[in-house]
Amino acid sequence: MGFILQAEGQLAAAEPYFREALDKRRRLPGEDHLVTVASISNMGGLLRSQARLDEAEPYLRKTLEVYRRMLGNDHLSTILAIRNVGALLLDKDDLDGAESYYREALDRYRSVYGSDHPETINTASLLGIALQAGHRLDEAESLYLEALEGRRRLYGDDHPLTLRSIGYVASLRVDQGRHDEARTLLEPLEEKFRSAFSSNVKEPIRISFFLMHLGRARAGLGEFPAAERNLLEAYEIMTEATGILRKIQRERIAALVELYTAWNQASPSPDLDARLAEWQRKLAEFDAAEPGQRGSS
Repeated sequence: MGFILQAEGQLAAAEPYFREALDKRRRLPGEDHLVTVASISNMGGLLRSQARLDEAEPYLRKTLEVYRRMLGNDHLSTILAIRNVGALLLDKDDLDGAESYYREALDRYRSVYGSDHPETINTASLLGIALQAGHRLDEAESLYLEALEGRRRLYGDDHPLTLRSIGYVASLRVDQGRHDEARTLLEPLEEKFRSAFSSNVKEPIRISFFLMHLGRARAGLGEFPAAERNLLEAYEIMTEATGILRKIQRERIAALVELYTAWNQASPSPDLDARLAEWQRKLAEFDAAEPGQRGSS
């Protein structure tokens, strides 16, 4: 039942089921049994999803410690646990820590399972995200392109994972100031993104991601009305965001502030002044209410 509720996005409702399962397994078969460690990992993942990062960290680190000791560093479960700690540290904006764990996971995946293993490719993409967040764009680019090429080989051009990789490359192009390239990558794929990511409670975030970076690209090219449509929709998709996804909602608000700042500088008007002030106010209110949710995608 807990996993069903988690899949539906009902994280608080799922938590008692996860705790009950963990408590039972701690009693029998015991704390360090692999079945129990799986429950510890599940608990950490659920807490992380709720942005309860300090609570999640001991669970995820305990999982990794036991897997290293019982399964060895190169077991698939151990490497996944390494990567999960990296993801937690990225959520906490500890970019150096995240990079360290992601690099270890990537090196082990490559060494043991090869460069074309799906988890090797996934981890290359995740390390790229951490490096992009730290503005190390050239390093992120090589990893994003590696992941994109690998996913095209494994899945083809239209698979959701391939589309996600294209989105990451486009987001990087925006950060590099290569707005025309980003728009060229994204514009033809809008219907594919909407079709691929509309059916699951977790997946509209991917549509929001697509729209935000298409909007940022268009804003960089001075296509302000089209950018506004994209960015407002990206924001609206995330208005009901909870837990760790609240950080993403802040990014949507910040993108709208950037849009109206640039638009008002290009074509000053009282209307744009008012829109800019509205989104600046929303950003200030968000930061006052949730100071721990600052960060970049």
